[in-house]
Amino acid sequence: PYHSPDGLGWEVGDGLPRIDFGEAAVAVAAGQKGFVSVGTGNGASPNTPIVAFSPDGATWDQIEPEDLPEAQVAWLTDVVAGPHGFIIVGNRNPPLEEHGSARLLVWVSSDGRTWSETDIADLGSRSALTATRAATDSGWAAVTPDWQDDADSTVGVWTSSDVIGWSEIETQGAPPAAAARAYIGAAPLIVADDRWVLTPIEGEGVPTAWVSTDDGVTWNEHDVGGAPTSTGFFTSDVAATDAGLILVGSLDTADEQGQSFVSHSVDGTSWQQCPTTAEFTAVASFGDGLVLVDAAGSTMVWNEP
Repeated sequence: PYHSPDGLGWEVGDGLPRIDFGEAAVAVAAGQKGFVSVGTGNGASPNTPIVAFSPDGATWDQIEPEDLPEAQVAWLTDVVAGPHGFIIVGNRNPPLEEHGSARLLVWVSSDGRTWSETDIADLGSRSALTATRAATDSGWAAVTPDWQDDADSTVGVWTSSDVIGWSEIETQGAPPAAAARAYIGAAPLIVADDRWVLTPIEGEGVPTAWVSTDDGVTWNEHDVGGAPTSTGFFTSDVAATDAGLILVGSLDTADEQGQSFVSHSVDGTSWQQCPTTAEFTAVASFGDGLVLVDAAGSTMVWNEP
């Protein structure tokens, strides 16, 4: 683990559990109480959940698996920070019931150290193996895809004030289930001001963003941009800033594979391409600026003029 006070000079942190071959550090979230990192084995379940907390990003303490709601899981997919704490999303072990329904798990913590189970198993009749979530001003939002090959299936959109109880929203023009599916991690969902923005991780053609301006009820799809001859795309990361949204990823065309792109949008509907030669894999807001990481592990800092 590395930490930096300014995004320019980096130092090695201490105490984050070692990730052995076959294991994966999935995600890290920064909240008002500190940082939480999650990971899991990357093989057949059962796997040991890896959860660590840091007050400053420099020193880390691993939470003993026996102190977590479950000491064995299928996998953990993400961790998100909000005004009232953190939530971890993953799948129980085994990931499926006998009749094929998914066994989604969501853990909640107010301080990043002590974790509790939530009853999220009955999100309607949807067989959701993954859930992408975001913090809102008043609680949490979640999008769950049906894990089926039905081309007409759409996502479920949910809200919660406490993570314990969830209410499904009746949607109009909801994104297709494929827009929120992810084999590893979760498709980014950002709630900023009065807009919900869901950016699929990968797909055919040009990258797109699904946007709702009425708290998840009505959705519309918008092109993010890039080469009009794109045959496919991969979204690496999305960040919300005071100046709007920044999306980084790569495009495939008939002539070039993995062509990197950076897109900016004020409202999630209109996007502008930013020239780049770097292959950015991560982006995060940092005060009035941005910290970007490329495929080689180098960092770049952009400060607002």
